[in-house]
Amino acid sequence: MTPPIQTTSRGCFVEASAGTGKTHMLVSEIAGAIESGVSVDRIAAVTFTHAAAGSMKVRVRQELERRKNQGEALRSLDRAFIGTIHSFCAHLLRQRPVEACVDPDFSELDELNARALFDGEFRTWLAEKLNDPSPVLWRALSRLAWSEERSAEGPVEKLRDAAWRLAEWRDHDSAWEIRAFDRRASIFALFERVKKLEAMLRVARRDTDPLARCLKPVQESRHRIRIAKEAEAANPDEVENELLSLKFRVKYFDTNQGSGDWGGGVPRSHVIAAWRDLNDAIETFRVDADADLACRLRDELWQVVERYQDAKRRSGSLDFQDLLICARDLLRHPEARRDLQARYDRIFIDEFQDTDPLQAEILLSLCGNKEGYNAAETGKLFVVGDPKQSIYRFRRADARQYRRIREELLLGGLGNRHLQEGHRSTEPLHAFVNEAFADMPDALPLTGGAPSPETQPAVVALPVPYLHGKRNKSPKVAAQHAPDTTAAFVDWLLHTSKWTVRDEHNNTRRPIRAEDICILFRKTVSYGEDLTQAYVRALESRGIEHVLVGSKSFHRREEIGTIRAALRAIEWPDDELSVYAVLRGALFFISDSDLFRFRQQHGHFTPFFKIPDDLHVNFAPIAEVLALLKDLHRCRNYKPPAEIIRRLLDAARAHIGLAFHTGGERRLANVYRLCDLARSFEASRPGSFRSFVEFLENEYELGEQSEAAVLEQQAGGVQLMTVHKAKGLEFPVVILADMTTHATQRGGCDRYVDPTRLLCAQKLCTW
Repeated sequence: MTPPIQTTSRGCFVEASAGTGKTHMLVSEIAGAIESGVSVDRIAAVTFTHAAAGSMKVRVRQELERRKNQGEALRSLDRAFIGTIHSFCAHLLRQRPVEACVDPDFSELDELNARALFDGEFRTWLAEKLNDPSPVLWRALSRLAWSEERSAEGPVEKLRDAAWRLAEWRDHDSAWEIRAFDRRASIFALFERVKKLEAMLRVARRDTDPLARCLKPVQESRHRIRIAKEAEAANPDEVENELLSLKFRVKYFDTNQGSGDWGGGVPRSHVIAAWRDLNDAIETFRVDADADLACRLRDELWQVVERYQDAKRRSGSLDFQDLLICARDLLRHPEARRDLQARYDRIFIDEFQDTDPLQAEILLSLCGNKEGYNAAETGKLFVVGDPKQSIYRFRRADARQYRRIREELLLGGLGNRHLQEGHRSTEPLHAFVNEAFADMPDALPLTGGAPSPETQPAVVALPVPYLHGKRNKSPKVAAQHAPDTTAAFVDWLLHTSKWTVRDEHNNTRRPIRAEDICILFRKTVSYGEDLTQAYVRALESRGIEHVLVGSKSFHRREEIGTIRAALRAIEWPDDELSVYAVLRGALFFISDSDLFRFRQQHGHFTPFFKIPDDLHVNFAPIAEVLALLKDLHRCRNYKPPAEIIRRLLDAARAHIGLAFHTGGERRLANVYRLCDLARSFEASRPGSFRSFVEFLENEYELGEQSEAAVLEQQAGGVQLMTVHKAKGLEFPVVILADMTTHATQRGGCDRYVDPTRLLCAQKLCTW
């Protein structure tokens, strides 16, 4: 058990690896501070997530109960602040709203509602701009249009995401430098290279020459540009796109160079060298053109950020980033800072490596006395961090900042301690982790650990079987067959292997259960494809219980699409395609033959038509559904959207049908999540039923991400989640999925931050 650290004199900076008991130590320090006489309302403990905050509150209460004579502290424990950094900032702002320049009755926007408000402002801005597009926006849309076929996201989605990234860094609002770049001259120089190469291609001895066929796109580009120029219709944006796309249209150059005489007295080597020179020149031009376009587009998209800020100001709302910015500004007010510094005697910070520059400034400002801060002098600060966990790269966390602040605090006299003895994993796994982080200079090696059973390995490299008896090393092929291989391994673990795991309660070995296994993903969506669904289907085919936590394709799931089509039919009953989707879909399952005969006799699928007498006799199920749609349409604007969904599901007995379907628990959880979404929409933006239907349609079109339902997360079975979702959780068996995914960003870093200049330069739409 980790002994407590006395922090009454100078505080402490603790660096602790995962599984070394840092949470227990942090809880002991909080309880120790209370036991030493610190009032509970003068303690603040900041954690990373709401779940971690809730767990810490429970554990602090349990620790105080274990210690004697702490009855008064237990009764008043709710007065101590234990929560996330965002809730702590809201707590500070409500104490001094005047100095913070915020509405005293401000509301907090969660991420879902913040994105919905932002998307609305973006759509309004885009609609206005498209009426008279600026040259920069026209150029950006032109570039995005030709690259759309290589991306799952459309041009509008990419622009929206770029604007949102700017909004997330709006406290770094320094303008970007637009450097001198003569685009026309660069395009002309490139075109001269194209003409030179195209002249070589014209004298090729054989049209079937592999090099000639490979470089055919060069001739096509030369032809299109020449025709546009002769017709006086050559647009610089279109020419730019034509030239940049050459790199992608010339494929397999290295394996199609051919041999023999080229023709026309031109050596083949000259053709090869000409393409390589052109390719290098295109890449040089791309770097300059991308930088020029990104800087100009930033100024355009900043208008969306300003609109978003105005919309929140009018509604008296603050999003998560506003809470941080306003709290930072509040603590720069001398009187407010002195008052808030005097209110806290102890400040505990967990997961310090995940804090961003704003969060660090806020927390450290509270550790001061007089005008500045000296954490060692005041003895207020207790920090726990793990440099290895900086690999998570949460939102705006910066590992360099973590190292800088750590050095400043230690030089200022703050105490230091390392926790390296692991209690969670086995010795071989510790060795595996230490080897993985061997090149990280400040990574603490793990020591200790439980011994691993001799009959089973601690680390398994799971190979994808050879296909059709042949060795196929293609990452794409491996990714296609990895889900089935993983599910087969899980099935073997549960039913055949006889492997065991350590039981935390009595420290004995027991057989592996489904809930002991976690399948981890780096990301759940890649190029518009939900990577988790193949694993889900593979587990379902073997009857293995599973839980999909935080999937990124909520609006594209079958059951959600079925309900969305039904809501569309309720709002627009004359939309026969939507009505047909309801009749034929998973809610009512009316057969094609019945629908065909109905169409032949009555001519259309519309609820609002005079129902013939024979319809109730010969087509009773269809008549019931049409009557239901008519009733729901009439009352849709008098009832909340969640009530309309409930009536629809009750009439279709959908809960029973979903429960008996493959993956029933997951499907039911998704439906409950949709109902929660409807209630949240009604509470935050009350309006017509049509506005909710359009909201769902927009979320589907934009591929908006939603969290999984709480019920889904609480169900038993194999857990499927991202690495970020798994932070702070523990599983005896962890399987890394989708190992062939690209682990690094192409084209170098995607962001440059200079806090001293309040500058954040980042990629926009990959530029």
